[in-house]
Amino acid sequence: MNAYYLDAIPVELLRREQDRITAEVSSVEGELAKASVSLEQATETVRMAMTMAANCHMAYVKASPQTRRLINQAFFERILVRSDKISDYKHTDLFELLYDYDNISNNELLAEREGFEPSKGL
Repeated sequence: MNAYYLDAIPVELLRREQDRITAEVSSVEGELAKASVSLEQATETVRMAMTMAANCHMAYVKASPQTRRLINQAFFERILVRSDKISDYKHTDLFELLYDYDNISNNELLAEREGFEPSKGL
């Protein structure tokens, strides 16, 4: 503004710059709103998947063959059966992440601090 007051910048340049800033702010606000919705959707999807994974056995046992097929398709990309036993399977991507205990374990954090040994002194 000081440059404008000193006649160093024409008012038209200030208007163009203000329009550019307004457009950028509007664009960023739109992207932020989309990201917020995407995060909410992802959170809800994971919550639903965890609920399904924790409570599916009884529903599966009581389900019709068609519903069992849908449950299988939700959890698995493929299931290989040989001699009436499951010989191999592959979870869908979502359930692969939920059941990937090796990558989600925080066991390395449990004894991280040196000298923290609860059994000492007992």
